[in-house]
Amino acid sequence: MRTTEIQMGDRHEAIATLNQLIEVCEDAHKLYASASEDTPNPHLRELFVWHSRQRDRFVTELQGLVRWLGGTPVARGSTTGTFLRGYLDVKSALAGTDGAVIDECERAESRLIKAYESALSHPFAWEIHDPIRQEFEIVSAAHDHLRHLREISA
Repeated sequence: MRTTEIQMGDRHEAIATLNQLIEVCEDAHKLYASASEDTPNPHLRELFVWHSRQRDRFVTELQGLVRWLGGTPVARGSTTGTFLRGYLDVKSALAGTDGAVIDECERAESRLIKAYESALSHPFAWEIHDPIRQEFEIVSAAHDHLRHLREISA
């Protein structure tokens, strides 16, 4: 399907939804980057770096979809501040245990899952829906992994 075959209202809704995902993915990228810089645990550091880079790739992919639809991707980062609070919470949690850091990252992934679920509730064309679905599955798996890490570190 070409972008010209997508209805104008659908295109605007898709661009707005994709831009919301860009914001929350960028915030998650920053959260993981912060956690990776501050944790003394080398295994967690490696995991957080990996998730940070992955969320950054998601941002790039989502920006490409917005451009493909003829839109302008939002500037990186959230305007709502929701993830900024999570980002700052991780900074303070890092003074505690590995479990506190993992817990904060798990909460961030939960917020990201909600954003993806909201995006997937729209009946977008497959060219938009499929990449969102793929990213959602990766985020869900990361969330499950973090939950498991939290449970074993408790």
